[in-house]
Parts: sequence; C-alpha cells; structure tokens
Amino acid sequence: MDHAGTRPPDTVADGAGKHVTALYQAHALSLARLALLMLGDQAEAQDVVQDAFLGLYRRWGTLASVEAAPGYLRASVLNGCRTALKRRSRPAVYPGGEEYLESAEALAIHTEEQRAVIAAVGRMLKKEGS
Repeated sequence: MDHAGTRPPDTVADGAGKHVTALYQAHALSLARLALLMLGDQAEAQDVVQDAFLGLYRRWGTLASVEAAPGYLRASVLNGCRTALKRRSRPAVYPGGEEYLESAEALAIHTEEQRAVIAAVGRMLKKEGS
C-alpha cells in the first residue's frame, strides 16, 4: 500500500486475476447453465457469462468484499440475459425501414428448439444431482 492507503494498480490487477480465475473455476459452469436455461442458445449464454467475469475483473477494486463476488456474477449474468432477450424481442429493421417478420412456421420451430434445449438442460441437471 502507498502512503495514502490505496493499493497500487499492479497489486489490484494481480489480486483480481487470481481471484477471478478461482471464481471462474468454481462458478462458470453453473452460471453458463443458468444463462443457457434463460436464453436457449449456448453461444449467447457463454458470451453473457464471459462478459460477467470481465465486468467483475474490471470492477474488482470497487467490490465490497471477495464474498460478494458470486452474487455480483449471478446478478450480472441475469442482467446480461435480460438484455439479450430484450434485443431479441425487437424486430429487425432493414435500411429501407421495413421490419423483418418471421413466418409463423419459423417462430414455431424456434420455440420448439428452445423447449428441447430447456428439457435437455433439465435432464442434465437431474443427472448431475443424482
């Protein structure tokens, strides 16, 4: 610590890297499952989780305590999922101002795929809990 009582930046970064790595090893899989359950898309779920860990790393110096980190991560993943879902709910607009509307058949297939993914995640979680 310097004479003003703050940690030098390199010490904060060193501590953040070690703690965030340990938190990633302990929580990334369960957070990815949560995001997958909410989003139904594995790649998008992984992106949300990665963004949460990156946000934690960037804000490590402002975190109230190390014990607060898992809660921060869960909240960050849930907020990231909400943002992704909001983005999906907006219709795509082409440069000419026309909205892109999916056909009823495409929407039905998309919904069925989401149900199948959610069911598969549920089965996976049940097996893991056994």
